[in-house]
This record gives sequence, structure tokens and C-alpha cells, in this order.
Amino acid sequence: MNRWIDIQPYAWYYRDVLEASRTVLDPISGETLFKGIPYNGFKTGQQRLVQSYVSKEDQTEFAFPGYVPSDDNPVIAYVEGVPTYVDADKDVVYMPNPLSAGLQVVLMAGGEPDMKADGCRNAPYLKTVGIYPSAKLAHAPGYVYNVNYKLNEMATALGRRLRRVDLDLSYGQTIQEAMQEQVKYKTNTFTIKGGVLYTSYDLHNVPVTVEYNYKKASGGLYHTKETVTPTSGIVEYNDRFFPDVVTTKAEFMLVLQRMRINLYNRFTDREYEVMPNNERGIKDIGYGYYYADDVLDLLNEKYLDGCYVFPLYEDNTFNPEGCLRRSEAAVYLHRFIEWVLERFR
Repeated sequence: MNRWIDIQPYAWYYRDVLEASRTVLDPISGETLFKGIPYNGFKTGQQRLVQSYVSKEDQTEFAFPGYVPSDDNPVIAYVEGVPTYVDADKDVVYMPNPLSAGLQVVLMAGGEPDMKADGCRNAPYLKTVGIYPSAKLAHAPGYVYNVNYKLNEMATALGRRLRRVDLDLSYGQTIQEAMQEQVKYKTNTFTIKGGVLYTSYDLHNVPVTVEYNYKKASGGLYHTKETVTPTSGIVEYNDRFFPDVVTTKAEFMLVLQRMRINLYNRFTDREYEVMPNNERGIKDIGYGYYYADDVLDLLNEKYLDGCYVFPLYEDNTFNPEGCLRRSEAAVYLHRFIEWVLERFR
């Protein structure tokens, strides 16, 4: 599955966007230079659709209920995990060649995200908080997990082996809260708790083949394999880069902050810790905003002469949610480079 479904090879920025979003700044957390924008609001009649089948001999046509043809919403068919571009009409998909019997076919339509006004820009949005997909296993009551067992659990989907994550639940924490903390928007990820399979958002409605161990009431350890389809009432997506969406000053500063933390971690003898405080008395950045800690920490950075690296407006505001002008981007980047050369040369 493509990392960004809206970044195509013919785009002039294709290589740079992919490289920037693959540049890992923090190997522990996997933090990258650029990230996508989470969303789950879609235009009416253009929602994300996923449908799975097992093919019949010489089958070329599959029903795809709810799909409305659109240039911005193409369909991809995964045949035994291999992506295949297909022709589609309303509620139906046509394969380019007849298929053999018994093949797993998963149809996916990315949908068309809805946009809403957000200050000076139109941007995608989260309609509501997502719930990670789940499915109860057939032998859930006797499910056991132990890394010392010879045959332990694994899961595959779309022809790819999934990564298992161990959820360390803190006191009173729910599984969904732990998934939000430890999985976030990672893909191809699963875990099993209490005989229930939980997966990353990208596997909603996708068949997952699971191997696991269980015990019967009469005793004895058994190993089994089954295919289940995890589902969720509402899913969050983070698989689009949205190259045409205008960025805000806060988002731009978060990119600089990620680079700054990486530089400190690389060239100093201790791991950098964000220390947010509003020592400059900035009027329009409250601690409740998602970007507040990082942006305030960055804006407190100084040159060796004691002057702050990044300027504020005359009224002591920063306008973090305003759209970034080219002149501002040039100033911030130039001053950041100056600070880097002075601090780490």
C-alpha cells in the first residue's frame, strides 16, 4: 500500500516529498521530517470503501456497492496482496484479466476527503475520534500468548506479514487508549488482547489471517490458524500528504522543531527534552494547543549573543494558526540555518 495515495510518480514534487517523509529524525519513535494530516471527513457519497472477495474461476467482475466513479477516487484491487489497477463503474469493478478460482481479492477506493475552512486555508479534518478495528477470534476464551512457545502468533494481510505490538496497559487504561498511544497512525500493525485481534487503522475491513495458541478446558496447548476481518465504526486515516493544502506557521515550526531536536540528540551528550515555557510572554499561544509545547520551546531558542532566533510581531504575538507567507518562510529558514551553524559547527 502506498505511503501517500495522493502523491503520484508524475508529480514534479514526487521524489522530494517521498524523501522528506522517509527522513527519520528519531529512530526510537520513528518521527519523520514531514507527516501527513489525519482525516476522516469525506464528501457525501465519496466515502472510503473496502470490500473483499474470494474469486471464482474466470471471474472478471466484482460488485462494489456504494462506489461512484470519480477521477479523484480511483479503485485499486489487491489480488493475493498484489496491487492491480482496474476499471470501475458505479457499484462495479472490472478486472483487466480473468482470475483463477480461490484468490483473495480486496477492493479499495480511497474516497474524496472533505475540506473545511480553517483560518486562511481549506484543510481536511477529523470528523470524530477513530476506533481501532477489531475482530474476536474463534478460540478467544482459551487464547494464550507466551514468547517461549515454539509456535507463536503471527498475522498477515494483503500478502504482507504484520508487525506485532505489545500493549503495556497502565492502570485504568483502555485498549483503545493504549493503541492510540503506541500505534497512532502506524500501518500493518496488530496485537491480540483477551482473544480479540486489534489492528492499525489501515486494515479496517481487510481480511487478516492469524496464527495463535490456545488451551482447551480439558488441558493441552493447541496452535490454530484462521482468517478474520477487523472492523470499526469510525476510522482515522493518515495516508494522504495533501500537497495543495496551505501550511500554517505552527505546522512549519513543528518541522523546524523536529530538526532541532534531532540536531541536539546527534551532537550533544544527552537526549533533548522539550521544556515549554512562555518566557517571552507570547499572547496567542496557549498551552492547550497541540503544538504549544514544541513551538514555545523552539521560540525560546537564542543565539550565542542572547538574542532570540525567531522574531515576534510588534504586539508580542506569533499568529501560529495563520498561513505562512513566503517572506516569513525565508526568514525562519535563514535564521534556523544561522543558529545551526553557530551552535553545532
